[in-house]
Amino acid sequence: MIKKLALYVSIALIAVSCTYDNEQELFDKTGCGTPAVSLEEDVQPIMAANCAVAGCHVTGSQFPDFTAKQNIISHASRVKTYTSSGAMPPAGSGRSLTTQEIGQIGCWVNSGAPDN
Repeated sequence: MIKKLALYVSIALIAVSCTYDNEQELFDKTGCGTPAVSLEEDVQPIMAANCAVAGCHVTGSQFPDFTAKQNIISHASRVKTYTSSGAMPPAGSGRSLTTQEIGQIGCWVNSGAPDN
């Protein structure tokens, strides 16, 4: 009887202690963390490697020209929308963003798209 009780208590404790937690949900409700995402250190390099490339968002090609920092800032909301939906970079471009890069862009935009 005591062995059965101990077994049931053990099972109950295991069941109660098993929850799905991930570090991001526990410690960072915004998903953005600290330090803040920087335009210069984080977002511009992503844009330079994937958007401001020949035939895409550069001077004399598609609007807007993302070689200019001010254009990235003024179109920040659109950049977030298109990158988070997977519409940019386009599938046929041979380029893609990682989940981390998409998150960095989103965090930067959510923080007001600062010129940092």
